[in-house]
Amino acid sequence: MKIGVVGFGKVGSAFGAWLVSAGHEVYVYDVDRSAYSSAIAGLPEPGVSAILRRHQDEIVWGEVPRVLRCAEASFVIVPTPSLRNGAFDATLVRDACLLLARNCRIAKEPPLICVVSTVSPGTMDTLISGMEHEARGAEGERFFLCYTPVLIALGKVLSDLRKPPMLLIGSRTAAAWERAVRVFETLYPGCLPPSPSLTFREAELAKLGINTFLTMKVGFANLMARLCQGRANVDNVTGAIGLDSRIGGFYWPAVDPPRDNAALLAYARHSRVKARISAWA
Repeated sequence: MKIGVVGFGKVGSAFGAWLVSAGHEVYVYDVDRSAYSSAIAGLPEPGVSAILRRHQDEIVWGEVPRVLRCAEASFVIVPTPSLRNGAFDATLVRDACLLLARNCRIAKEPPLICVVSTVSPGTMDTLISGMEHEARGAEGERFFLCYTPVLIALGKVLSDLRKPPMLLIGSRTAAAWERAVRVFETLYPGCLPPSPSLTFREAELAKLGINTFLTMKVGFANLMARLCQGRANVDNVTGAIGLDSRIGGFYWPAVDPPRDNAALLAYARHSRVKARISAWA
């Protein structure tokens, strides 16, 4: 399958490496022309640079018109740094989506644009009007837009991309969701993960909720470790707790506090909902 990757940073390069290693044709665009050479030279994410070096002649670097003309779906994977209030800055996502919409008439058919970058709830809905203005036509006629964030942990991005527990697909129309599902059926032949049909906001909230919930599990495990210190084996205790199917035994092996907690709290404040969620425990 021919796939466009817009943004070739830490996650975008891993995404491209996964695709090309699976036999797909990858078309890359990044405003930073040195991004590709930097990725090949060496990235901290295990396995990515080696794959890119091995397949560097198979990855096509080009401008947005070429990506849209060749790709069957384009994935936007650009940074969304945290603002002071904890919400995500979607400036680069907006710029990339407007650029794609501006050039969508070049595509052979209305292109599927999938935003992978994690954004704050409400972001995707705000993109539509600007993209429709740039495309000079409505979403569903000129282009299709979906929100498809990935569930990954640093240090194991490639394995998480190859075998995700589920797919989050947010869209405004059934047609866009169906287009995205067909693409993912090709990317995961014969083993499509669960892919519920969600609205933009539902998918945005689900992405933040998943990581925040996992962080709460880590915080609880840390509490149990303190209670067990010198008295019991914490691995035995949490292992026993995890045997309850309502809880499960997976504890997220993260090092840094995830930004999603702060983003979910920012959205709660914006929605005037009282919430107490620790950034880390």
